[in-house]
Amino acid sequence: MIGTIHDLVLRMARPREGTANRDSQSDVKAMTSRSRLSVLLVMVLLTLLSVLVYLQSPLQIGLAKHMAGEKFPTHQRHVSDVMRSTLLPHLLRNSTGRANSSLTDLHTVRPTVSFMVAKRKEMKTRRDVLRKACQHYGKQVSGDLRKHLSANIFVDDEHRVVYCAVPKIACTSWKKVFLVLNKSFQSTSEISQYFANRDGQKMLTRLKDLPPSEMSRVLKSYDKFLFARHPFSRVLSAFRNKLAPDSTFERAGVWQRTVGNRILGIYRENHQSSSDGYDLTFEEFIRYLTDPAVPSQTSSNKHWSKIFDQCLPCDIDYDIIGKFETLREDSEYILRLIHAEHVTFPGSESSSPTGSSNQTKLESYYKNVPLVDLQNLYKRFRVDFDLFGYDPPTLAFKGS
Repeated sequence: MIGTIHDLVLRMARPREGTANRDSQSDVKAMTSRSRLSVLLVMVLLTLLSVLVYLQSPLQIGLAKHMAGEKFPTHQRHVSDVMRSTLLPHLLRNSTGRANSSLTDLHTVRPTVSFMVAKRKEMKTRRDVLRKACQHYGKQVSGDLRKHLSANIFVDDEHRVVYCAVPKIACTSWKKVFLVLNKSFQSTSEISQYFANRDGQKMLTRLKDLPPSEMSRVLKSYDKFLFARHPFSRVLSAFRNKLAPDSTFERAGVWQRTVGNRILGIYRENHQSSSDGYDLTFEEFIRYLTDPAVPSQTSSNKHWSKIFDQCLPCDIDYDIIGKFETLREDSEYILRLIHAEHVTFPGSESSSPTGSSNQTKLESYYKNVPLVDLQNLYKRFRVDFDLFGYDPPTLAFKGS
């Protein structure tokens, strides 16, 4: 094609044969100018054609696809570098009106730069909400912080991270992660739920066991995180997992014989735990939690007690506030942030999931709870609602 255009240029530039004697000198000059203009136009055309051919080459097409996919080198480790590949952030709306992760396996999550930037902003917003609420509620501790710490705050020195484990908010999964971080295990898949919550957690370093000077250094320099969950969802999860007659939890019988029968003995006349069948209802459990006649020390248990009491978020300056409603994305964000990309966050199937964040299931359980008990339940957990930005419950739980 280019050769053909070149011949055309030569023919246009050459004077026609047999006309030289008839043309005047001015005609020759005019034709020369026109020929030069033609050559210039053709050269421009050739340049445009060359650029078009270059852009359509397989090499450039492949490069464009590679850039669009953001497939950056996998060996990079810095926070700004590890945000690579793609993430499908299709979020579902959960019962609390908050964003909820899809159930896609964590193996498919590979954060992009935009994902990490958005998460960082989201964490800042959550910290701002927490700090504003803490201005209202104030600190819980005066004096030695260590005396007030729960045994559920763990430290990993190699990755410089502190985690407050709250029951019914993926704490078993995170204990498994910490057992891999401290090199007790190679993979989270090797660790059973029972072991993680018994002997396994004894293999972890507790913040309260550190000397005062070391604790102070850790709290000032390490990344600190916790996970929150809508209080009503968490209460339902605790009931379904530990106390519901149809619980599939392997040790539910222990809970039912102790806590369950204690509740039945309070609200049912002549209840005999040894002879009567176990049929505790959710309404009775909520009544137990909100009954002013039952001392709070009696009805409290770490599986449903306030995060405010367990993690001391107004005394410890947490850097990351994860949420159960965005568990998958928040967990991946944390693992990348602490350079633990080699650790696979366990799926919920390994820790007796109850599906208690499902809107339909929530409504089916709460719709029969008396309104006064719902109001008292909210009052009991209001501090957690405020600290972690959950909207106050509405009569939607009543089916209205």
